[in-house]
Amino acid sequence: MTNAKNLCEVLESASRNKAGIVFIQDQDSEKLVTYMELYDTAKGILYNLKQQGITRENEVIMQIEDNENFIYVFWACILGGIIPIPLHVAVNKEQQNQIINIFKVLKNPKIITDSNNETIACVEKECADIGTDKETIWNLKSRILENTICCKDIIRITNYDDGIVPLPQEVAYIQFSSGSTGNPKGIMITHENVISNAYAIFNRANCNKEDSILNWLPISHSFSLVVGHIASMYADINQYLMPTLLFLKNPTLWMQKVDQHRNTMLLAPNFGFNHFLACTNQEVSYGWDLSCIKIIASGGEPIDVNICNNFIDYLSRYGLNKNTIWPSYGMTEATVGITAPKIGDGFRFFRLDRDSVGYGNKIKEISDTNLKNAKNVMNVVSVGYPYEECLVRICNQNNDILEEKYVGSIQIKGKNVTKGYYSNDVANREAFTKDGWLKTGDIGFLYENQLVVTGREKDIIFINGQNYYPIDIERIVKETNGLAFNEVAACGIFNKEKQKEEVAIFVLTKENVESFAVKAISIKNHVNNCTGIEVSNIIPVDSLPKSSSGKIQRFKLMKQYLKGSFDDTIQFLSKVSLSNLSRKHKKPNNQTEESLVQIWAHILKNSDISVDQSFFELGGDSLKAALVVHSINQTFHIDITLRDIFNHITIESLAEFISSAETNSFEDILPLEENAYSTLSSAQK
Repeated sequence: MTNAKNLCEVLESASRNKAGIVFIQDQDSEKLVTYMELYDTAKGILYNLKQQGITRENEVIMQIEDNENFIYVFWACILGGIIPIPLHVAVNKEQQNQIINIFKVLKNPKIITDSNNETIACVEKECADIGTDKETIWNLKSRILENTICCKDIIRITNYDDGIVPLPQEVAYIQFSSGSTGNPKGIMITHENVISNAYAIFNRANCNKEDSILNWLPISHSFSLVVGHIASMYADINQYLMPTLLFLKNPTLWMQKVDQHRNTMLLAPNFGFNHFLACTNQEVSYGWDLSCIKIIASGGEPIDVNICNNFIDYLSRYGLNKNTIWPSYGMTEATVGITAPKIGDGFRFFRLDRDSVGYGNKIKEISDTNLKNAKNVMNVVSVGYPYEECLVRICNQNNDILEEKYVGSIQIKGKNVTKGYYSNDVANREAFTKDGWLKTGDIGFLYENQLVVTGREKDIIFINGQNYYPIDIERIVKETNGLAFNEVAACGIFNKEKQKEEVAIFVLTKENVESFAVKAISIKNHVNNCTGIEVSNIIPVDSLPKSSSGKIQRFKLMKQYLKGSFDDTIQFLSKVSLSNLSRKHKKPNNQTEESLVQIWAHILKNSDISVDQSFFELGGDSLKAALVVHSINQTFHIDITLRDIFNHITIESLAEFISSAETNSFEDILPLEENAYSTLSSAQK
C-alpha cells in the first residue's frame, strides 16, 4: 500500500506499477486500462477541462453512464482540485429533479453529461411542475445550458496538465445523500477521509498484491466508488469492473468471471445474492472453482440471513467457503465503511427476545434450548468490529454512553467521518453532538465490541406497548405478493383523534387503484395473521423516497401522510369493489408490437399481455426495464435507453417510438483513440 497523503498521490503511486482496471464489456470482451494509462488520460482530460473554463472554483455534477469515461473524468477533477459530484445518471423524474435541486445549491456548478438535450429537457419539466414563472424557467435553463459540457468534447487527448498537490484536509469530492431530492445534503469527503477508510478496509481484509476485486455495482455509489475502485487503487491491486446492466441480464457471468480471473474479493448487497439465485439454473453444473474467493463484502441494505445462507449453500458445491460473506455497516458520512468482520469470522447472528430490543433496554438472548417455545423471536446480524481510526459508541437520547448489550443511538467519530454537509449549517448542527460525534440515525447495540444494527431511530413502530420494526413487516408483505424488498415501506403514524399509533404500508406499484384494491386486502389479512397488527391503510404509490445509498426514507412518507397527501387515494380505495374490473384484451397490430409482446412476456413471465397495458402495471420494475432495454437493442439493432422505457410504458407507444428510431452501430459515445496512451503520454516518454 502507498503512503500517499492525498488522492492525487494515490493515482501517481499506482501509475508506477503494473496493475490496473479490467473493464468487462461482455462475456468475451474485456479492456485493460493500467493505472499508468488512467493517470495519463486523466491529465489529458484535465487540460481539456481547463480549456473549457473549469477551475478549482467549480463543482462538477457527473452524469456519465460509461464506466470508463466516468473514471477518467472523476480523476481529472481530482488531479485539478475540481470537486466532482458523482450521481447516478437520471432516468426518471425524481432523479432529474435531484440534478436540478443540486445544481441550485452549488456555488459554481458545471455538468458533464452524455447528452445536453436530456438535461435541458428535464429542467423544463421540473420548472413547469413546480409552477415557476417563465422568466425563472428561462434563467435556470440558460444557466444549465451554459454550464453543461458533453463528455465527447473533453475525452480526446491533445495535451496534458499535471494538476495540483492538495492538502489532506481539502474536499476531494461531494456525495449527495438523504434529502437530496427536496433539500439537498451534500456530504463533503476529504482526501484524508478516503485514505483513512481505504487503508482500514484493506488492512482488515489482509490485502496483498495477489488479490483482485470484481465489482458490478454502479460506480457512482459510495460502496462501489470507494471500496471497489479507489481503495483497490490504494492497495495497488487489479480491479475488474462489470456494468450493472450486464450483471442484471446475465448474473451467472459474475461467477464465470471470478472463476476465469481468480478474483479474491467481491461486493454485493442482498439484492445481488437474491437476483443471482433467482436467475441461475441450479440443476446445471457450471464447473466453476470459487475457492479463490476470500471475501464477499455485503452492505448498503439490511442483511438477510436466509438469503445469504441460501447463496452460500448453493455455491459451496463450487468451493465457496462458508465464511466468505462479510456483513458490513457503513454510510456515506463515514466515507463508506464503519464496521466489518475479521477474516474467517463468517456470520454471527443473535436470536433475541423482541420485547427486549427497545430503546434503552438490555437485550435478552434466546438460547437454542428455549427457541422452540419462544413466541417473539427477532434475528439480528453482527456487522463486525469498528475499522481503524473509526470510533463507535452507543448513546441514549441525552448522548450518555450506554454499556454493551444496551440498545441506543449509534454515533461515530474518526478520520474517515465527514467534516460536514456542503453549505448546510442547519444539517450540520442536527448531525453532530456537542463533543463532535456524528449521529448516524441508526440504533443498535455493541456485543463484545461487535456492532449489531437493529433499525432506524425514526422508524420504530409502537403498537400496544410493543416495538415493531418496519423491516419485519415489509418482509411479511413481500411474502404476500412476491414484492421486491425495496418496493414496500411500513410506517408507524400517530393518530391524534384515536390517540394511538397506527401502521400504514406503502407499496410501490404502477397498477391502477381498482386492481390494487384486491392486493391491499390480501396484504392486510396476511400481516394481521402473522403479527396480530391491524394495518390502518395499504397505500399504492408510484415512487418511494430513498437516500443515495438506497435506504427508504420512511419519515418523508409519514410527513406526506400527515399532510393529507394520500387522503383521496385512501377514500377511493375504501369505496372500490373487490371484484376485478373487466378489461378488453388488445392484440398486437404489427410485427414490432408482436416482437415486443414476446420480449415482455419472457421478462415479465406473463403471457397475457395487452398492448395498451402499462409495463409497470404488468409487474415491471427498473430491473426488468433494464433487461427489456437490452433485449430490444439486440432484437431491433437500435440503442434505446432506460429513460425511453419510462417515457413509453405501453407496447403501442414503445413500438411507435422504435419505428421512428434510427438504427445505429452501437459505437461508443465517447471513443478513445488507440494510440492516445503510447504516443502522447508524458509518463511513458
